[in-house]
Amino acid sequence: MRAQVDAGAHESCTDQKHVLHSYREFTPSRPSPVKLIPATVNSDAVPKGVGYCCVPAMNAQGFLPVQTFYIPSLCTALIDEMDLVKFAKMQVKDTQSDSITKHKDTNTFTCHAKHCKSSSKDVIAHGILIHNKCYTGALILPDLCPTDGNGIPSASSILAMERDPEFAEQCCKATVLAIHGYHEAAETQLGIEMAKLPVQFHKLPFHEHIQAKTPVSTIKAATERLLWHQHLRCPSNYSLFNAH
Repeated sequence: MRAQVDAGAHESCTDQKHVLHSYREFTPSRPSPVKLIPATVNSDAVPKGVGYCCVPAMNAQGFLPVQTFYIPSLCTALIDEMDLVKFAKMQVKDTQSDSITKHKDTNTFTCHAKHCKSSSKDVIAHGILIHNKCYTGALILPDLCPTDGNGIPSASSILAMERDPEFAEQCCKATVLAIHGYHEAAETQLGIEMAKLPVQFHKLPFHEHIQAKTPVSTIKAATERLLWHQHLRCPSNYSLFNAH
């Protein structure tokens, strides 16, 4: 799923609750701080809750967490272009310039806010053009519990594992490779450490300890989440392991 980047949005909002990280419902004791006023008469919208859309970006995290309001009556997801800078925590006084450049030859765009002192602090996000309108890269979705995901496989890696045999098979293969990689890394480090020990210690059953201490469940869960996100971004190719 993508969100449209809109200079006239005023607030970032979506009709899809399952795309929001750290979602919080508004209540009578803690009501929404905003009320959106759409273009049509008598169609004011009060958000039901708020969370964060994770928009792919060129930074250390790989994304920008943009505060986004949940409004089920909408039919789209909108990101206020100013929020891309705001939630990157770049101060207005530190912003030298900001721009959106459309690359018509590749049907892509670049949002670029330049930091006045350090280019390493620039905010850069790429996306695509659809009918000459700017849309973010595929949003990074939270991995929800099946009950929170309303039965939507794209909202839960657990549901995807249960309902898609091909995806489950790819996860199994990738997990085996990841565990093998963990063992290789541990054995390499073991070889370095053993070189410092007296020879009589070299025959101790270190390999058995590595096998016993391998965090299989953690590796499995991390691998499934990684492949699930890759699947959402590119449904025709579950993982990089398919190339081998």
